[in-house]
Amino acid sequence: MKEILFCGVIDKVSLSLLLMNKMKKTFSVLLVLGVSGLLISACSAQTGTFRERLEARRASTDDTSTTFREKLAERFSGAESGASSEGGLLAGRNNNAESVVMDNAQEVVFQHNGVERTFYVYRPETAQATETLPALMVLHGGKGNAASMADMVDLYEEANEYGFVAVYPQTAAAEWNDGRMATNTSIDDVAYLEEVARQLVSQWGVAENEIYVTGISSGGNMSQKLACVAPTLFAGFGVLASNIPGYLQDQCENPAELKPMVFFYGTADPLMTFDGSESVSPLASHAKGFGEEEMLSSPKTMAYWAKKKACVSARSEVLPDIADDGTRVVRVDFVGCSTPESAYVIVNGGHNWPGGKELSALGEKLVGKSTQDISATTEMIKFFGLDR
Repeated sequence: MKEILFCGVIDKVSLSLLLMNKMKKTFSVLLVLGVSGLLISACSAQTGTFRERLEARRASTDDTSTTFREKLAERFSGAESGASSEGGLLAGRNNNAESVVMDNAQEVVFQHNGVERTFYVYRPETAQATETLPALMVLHGGKGNAASMADMVDLYEEANEYGFVAVYPQTAAAEWNDGRMATNTSIDDVAYLEEVARQLVSQWGVAENEIYVTGISSGGNMSQKLACVAPTLFAGFGVLASNIPGYLQDQCENPAELKPMVFFYGTADPLMTFDGSESVSPLASHAKGFGEEEMLSSPKTMAYWAKKKACVSARSEVLPDIADDGTRVVRVDFVGCSTPESAYVIVNGGHNWPGGKELSALGEKLVGKSTQDISATTEMIKFFGLDR
């Protein structure tokens, strides 16, 4: 276990991540991510609003669209024919996906702000009618839906084993109104998810102080947006493959409450890049506001929340290489925080759900490797205390 300090305590931070040399079956590469500058800069105040910073960035850079297109064509030549959206790939490539939890879930349809909204809820079969239970909401990624999310993360067994309610909300558009400037529409997904939470308490026997939210990609952005602007009804947040947008930071100066948070990031994520650089993936070009959003890197995103929680240090641990699948996982636990914060950094991992379905060769080429060394579902269940 290695301890690292930051944000005015010690101005040097690094995470030591080991990679496995699969051919020799020995630890042969030590990858040190020099994130000291990233974390320290995240701890320093940024000047100007998001719009002002974005305009300044545009003014200081040349138009590189031709270069980008050339890179895209060179790197992913012929790959686009196999998939049309991030959501389809991440969800098992099937928008009409079936899962055990969805086969047993109840569809709830209601009107919200003049828009028909839907969510799916599964209450464990063994639960007593009068028993109040915690709940875990899982938010799908861009271009996905509740059914495709349930296909990727089927909580049927876990909900029955640990006794929690599994909930799959669904956006009314292609992507959540998730804190990016490009997705800022009239559809109020924050108010919708707050209403879902209220209905879970009033109609589904959910404990009002035990509703946890997690999501991947756009769903991860939405989870962070709730943590920023509407944390009160929720007990904790999971964030997968989602760096915080600059536009959301401007709304996140003073969250009403700071709740426990756990993050999952792949260092080789081609869509939501670990270092915050612009993606060259053909899937990213389908996203709203592609190339127009200022995003923090993954280390900066973790540090952003650690600063808000007044964390004073962090400890990192390389986890066992169980699957020998070309990835390694480093767990980071932040110390001295006002509320818990942890993270799992997947070395050579992509834009996917750790421990989820293994991808095809084409899927892996497009979104990167999916580690089987850990299960994000299991780790979140433990982090949120749902395994009681």
